[in-house]
Amino acid sequence: MFRSFRPVLLALAAGCLPLAAQESGAFSASLNLASGTAALKEVTGSNTGVSLDGAWDSPAQSLPFRVGLAVSKFSDGSHSRGLGLDANGDPQADLNLKGPALTTYQVYGAMRFDLAENLRLYLGLSANRHHLASDLLGQGGGQYVKGVKLGTRADLEYRATPRLSVVGAFQWAELGPGPSGSQFLNPSWFQAGVRYSF
Repeated sequence: MFRSFRPVLLALAAGCLPLAAQESGAFSASLNLASGTAALKEVTGSNTGVSLDGAWDSPAQSLPFRVGLAVSKFSDGSHSRGLGLDANGDPQADLNLKGPALTTYQVYGAMRFDLAENLRLYLGLSANRHHLASDLLGQGGGQYVKGVKLGTRADLEYRATPRLSVVGAFQWAELGPGPSGSQFLNPSWFQAGVRYSF
């Protein structure tokens, strides 16, 4: 499963090189375990996953913010109403099939709010690219959902040491029309892990 993260990790490393030459600001990376809500289980049939994140925090106290790249992967599972993609790249019903694995590639920005000396809250928006992978889709490993989807996220971080923080987050993202065509699938999930600041 982690092999699919290699291109994203390489992109994170390449993107960080120009910014690393700056003296101000702070780079960080986090590893999280994720647990999806019922809305996510509607898509994959499972609600467990993992998330990797690389970010840069602005040093400006007048406008504290964070920008970052993230990738989240949720495993597939048994699904009473499997999900595939139609010719336009939109989700569609695929009865009695196994739910596909979902991989979400994300760019995000968030404002920082200092709640206490070592406690911070980040509220922001994200742009997401979703990939549904299932052997039963008949597409040789799956397809990307059409378009870039909007999302929101709220991150709470407690700095245990100057470099290590304990983190928790809630994320919500658009996906596309549901199998019935009358509702939209908007997966959401909680995640918890650790963040290391460089």
